Amino acid sequence: MKKSFRFLIRHWKAIFGIIFLLGCSGCITTAVVIHKKLKNADYLEDWKKSDGTVITDIVYDSQKNLKYDLYLPAKAEKDKTVGAMLFIHGGGWRTGRKSDMSFACKRFAKEGYVTATMQYSLVSKENKATFVDMLNDISKCLEHMRLKASEEHYPIKAVALSGISAGGHLSMLYAYSRAKTSPIPIAFVFQQVGPSSFEKGMWTNHPEWDYGLAVGGSGVEMSKEDYESGKMADVVKSISPALWIDENTVPTIAAYGGKDWLVPSTHAEKVRKALETHHVPHVFIVYPNSDHFLCNDPDCAKQYRQAILEFARKYFDSKGE
Repeated sequence: MKKSFRFLIRHWKAIFGIIFLLGCSGCITTAVVIHKKLKNADYLEDWKKSDGTVITDIVYDSQKNLKYDLYLPAKAEKDKTVGAMLFIHGGGWRTGRKSDMSFACKRFAKEGYVTATMQYSLVSKENKATFVDMLNDISKCLEHMRLKASEEHYPIKAVALSGISAGGHLSMLYAYSRAKTSPIPIAFVFQQVGPSSFEKGMWTNHPEWDYGLAVGGSGVEMSKEDYESGKMADVVKSISPALWIDENTVPTIAAYGGKDWLVPSTHAEKVRKALETHHVPHVFIVYPNSDHFLCNDPDCAKQYRQAILEFARKYFDSKGE
């Protein structure tokens, strides 16, 4: 038990970051259980000084005081173009921290890629941020990240976007709707348990969320009647990643829990069907025994990690030097 307690103290930031990230603190009661769940979900990663350089709290929007952390890989050759990955934390668009995704930054920086994890505008009583505001934040962060990495002698040739839950939604929505205007070319996107659409009927477990999330996420006032009748279809599309998918969509890795109590299977099937219909290169992974936390299928977690590395080798290389 002492060993478990020491683990809890040593990794408290990662542990509580994941709890906030996925909102499943009710199933976590001891440090031993926490360790097992984090390990099964592949949310732990070590880091040594020899792995690279970390620059924390870089301000990319001084007006909003939004920051990101940048991981520069020791494995990459300086002054040679390199692929990059930007990670977007979850938390229901209301909470979460950039440090929640530090494990992923460490993991893929150790593979030789520039990585970063960012803050973005969160919804609160004081701040009625919309998904458009969050997408604009991503654009600003990418632009700053491109310049900062270049200053540090790591010129970025392309970026992959990634996130979990709300961050998964934002990474898909940005990659699908703003690929043409992104400050850095988008090579691919990979995400876990991200909501894929805000059409009526998508939240089968919380039907009252359909209309509320469409209004809040878009920032567009609409009656429930207009929403349900389809009159606001363009507004709904503007915030729904799956509705942007076409034959030009970037390659995608998507992972969902077979027993997810928060983001139901309708979201998984919506994005899977769209990717298949438009023949978009993709890997689709279902964690059959897992809920939103994805903590009960370690084999699937390994498959997800391997798919990311394969996509990185293939699609970063295709962007050339």
